[in-house]
Amino acid sequence: SGKKGFIGTGNVIEALVCLAKYTGDPDVLARKRQLVDAIIAAQEPGGYIGCMDRARRTWFAWDVEDVGFILDGLVLDWLHFGETRSLEAAKRAGEDVLAQWRTTKPPKDYDALIYDKELLMGLGHGMWALYEATGDARYADFVSETRGYATTDTPVVLGRGRGLEGHV
Repeated sequence: SGKKGFIGTGNVIEALVCLAKYTGDPDVLARKRQLVDAIIAAQEPGGYIGCMDRARRTWFAWDVEDVGFILDGLVLDWLHFGETRSLEAAKRAGEDVLAQWRTTKPPKDYDALIYDKELLMGLGHGMWALYEATGDARYADFVSETRGYATTDTPVVLGRGRGLEGHV
């Protein structure tokens, strides 16, 4: 329903892609294809790929996390299995992210709400994976310039502190 927070779809795609690659198990490969086919079929015409209702997209923590990990998972599917449909879906989703940041402004308290920044929550990783897969500098610019990760100096934290530090 998109009302309960983080779902973890992208994490499951990543896990199935890696498990299918490293085990070669046909049942795991079939399950991976089933999940990837379902997420691609659910992608909206504008490119959004996730589960949040329209009111909770882009500027909410769990949306940026899930979208980022879905991007990662789809890029991995292309990288390990040559699935061009996965890369094309990831590119459409990346375009949607760029469009949201171009056409709307984050809430005033956005950086306080997303206290670990999207980099640690998946979106930065997903957009960077798109850059590495496509060479399209707009994705790298989003990560380094728009979101300012080129100048971010996030400390290494042992254990867990405020928010999701130690999430990796």
